[in-house]
Amino acid sequence: MGFPRSGTTLLHHSLEAHPQVTVLEERPTTSPLYRWLREHYGDLGRGLREASQEDLAELQALYRRTRDSYLAADSNAELVIDKLPLRTVEVGMLYRLFPDARFLFARRHPCDCILSAFMQTFAPNTAMANFRSLEDAVHLYDRVLTLWQRYRGLFPLAQQDVRYE
Repeated sequence: MGFPRSGTTLLHHSLEAHPQVTVLEERPTTSPLYRWLREHYGDLGRGLREASQEDLAELQALYRRTRDSYLAADSNAELVIDKLPLRTVEVGMLYRLFPDARFLFARRHPCDCILSAFMQTFAPNTAMANFRSLEDAVHLYDRVLTLWQRYRGLFPLAQQDVRYE
């Protein structure tokens, strides 16, 4: 977790140096969960509030199947890290599905993080469109970090901050 250009890639390479760790690099592992929740409940919020234990188990299995589809066939990693910096905004859903999940949160000084993200040429998508102006990048950073702080206050997350500096 973190924000683009916050040090998640440096952390990725450090952790993956261990032979029993695999890091999934920015894969859409949660996309099928959104589709499933919309199909069965109409929207994400309602689905997460009203999901039965059986539905939660089905969503967990769907996530694991999706995650595993991105692993190398010969992977024998004991620890798989699902890395997508802006997945920070999905922590509420992830906690609902996996209350024992552990979160590593990459932190970098906001000025460095925002300027670096603004100057980076990202592949165009909805999230990266926020880096077309410095003002939009600052706004996104504020919203993501505010949400992360809110999640930390709402849920007893097993989390560790890792400072880039």
